[in-house]
Amino acid sequence: MSEPADYGRWRESRLGSLTEFIEQRAILRSCGSLSGLRVLDLGCGDDTYAIRAAEEGAVAVGLDISPAC
Repeated sequence: MSEPADYGRWRESRLGSLTEFIEQRAILRSCGSLSGLRVLDLGCGDDTYAIRAAEEGAVAVGLDISPAC
């Protein structure tokens, strides 16, 4: 099982930052406007997507099985 810090280390690498950028852009574009919506991010890791959803105006909650979350 990955820990939240593992995600951060991956995004710090060149390949990780590129793939994270592409993935986030694709997912958030497919969601449309999040303003005023409630968003649940299951298996959220370090909450990157929940945080981005909140920045886009959603009320966001992230849940993960890892005790470090």
